[in-house]
Amino acid sequence: MSDSVTEVTHQSWFGRMVNSVVGVVFGFLIYVGMFVLLFWNEGRAVKTHQDLEEGKHRVVEAPVDRVDSQFEGKLVHMVGPISTTETLRDEYQVQLNAIKLRRVVEMYQWTESKSTRTRKKVGGGETTETTYTYHREWVNHPVNSGSFHNKSHVNPGSFPVSNNTWIAGEVRFSAFRLSQELLQMVNNFEQLMLNREATPPAGFQRHEQGFYRGKDPNNAEIGDVRVHYEAVQPGPVSVIAAQRGDSFGPFTLDSGRKQEMLTVGEHTAEAMYEAAEKMNQLIAWALRGGGFLGMWIGLMMMARPLSVLFDVLPLFGNIVQWGTGAMAFVLAVVSAAIGIAVAWFFYHPLIAIVAVVAAIAIIWLVRMMFAGRARAAEVNQQFAPPPPPPPPMPAG
Repeated sequence: MSDSVTEVTHQSWFGRMVNSVVGVVFGFLIYVGMFVLLFWNEGRAVKTHQDLEEGKHRVVEAPVDRVDSQFEGKLVHMVGPISTTETLRDEYQVQLNAIKLRRVVEMYQWTESKSTRTRKKVGGGETTETTYTYHREWVNHPVNSGSFHNKSHVNPGSFPVSNNTWIAGEVRFSAFRLSQELLQMVNNFEQLMLNREATPPAGFQRHEQGFYRGKDPNNAEIGDVRVHYEAVQPGPVSVIAAQRGDSFGPFTLDSGRKQEMLTVGEHTAEAMYEAAEKMNQLIAWALRGGGFLGMWIGLMMMARPLSVLFDVLPLFGNIVQWGTGAMAFVLAVVSAAIGIAVAWFFYHPLIAIVAVVAAIAIIWLVRMMFAGRARAAEVNQQFAPPPPPPPPMPAG
């Protein structure tokens, strides 16, 4: 269930012009900042790729069922089961022999979303309609209703039971102890069925696979609370790290950076490095896209005063806005390409030079091909036989 309220505000042409001029400064800062982001991202991607390539060539297979001193300090790849002898439990007697135990608490609360729509008026003014929509949702953190536009929607505030996570003190990886750094990477949580000894907190009742506080679990009301549990069970994992005695630590690469990986399930070292490289490329392209988008927004903010100036007649203002937006798009594409190219000249000059030479060669070949066709057409036209004379006119 949801409801909404709409607020209408007005802004004069002069006020819009002042805001757009101020926005030019912020647009310029965003535009310049995106160059820094793109440059940093290319460096990050190249360095990460180099680290992964180095690790791929230095990693060795090592036995997981015994501690072999010949692998001490080396970058090793192992596959085996993780387990613990500990039983994790909370204060409500929910207990399980598990690697991790997590209590997830949710409260049925009001949430607020906002949408705006603007309309230009003759004379350059602008009317803004802001719609605040309120939904009832299960949320795992307190939502501050004091900041809502509509003060009639009130949430209870603090939770009667807190979210919490318990982690086993010692986790075995066959003959090894799993380090705390690697243990943080094990997050394959699955929902847990409550044991018989589990006792609901005061005011709660057992419901499905957890606890519930409220009149009717099938018809939730604001302030109702539900609790369920999740756990990481013992199972196989794959590790790439430096062997340190009967445990592990990060491996120091030639660059001085550290490398340490864990993947749930049985995976080869090659598959782990391939997955890491794919993630590296995914992050790189996401940041490239973000850099381009930021440049486009920054350029549009810098061109904003021009469209506001012509908004005295909204039709002219819309045409100018569309034109400046298109121009900003083209300039953002070029700017992003230049930013990435500069970074590649810095981090990978040889590849960048080869790419530039290849691009110039392709342009030259295309130009020569069209020039050759033009010359051939000119020669054919020059040496073509003259057209036959027209037939004689019949005698009158």
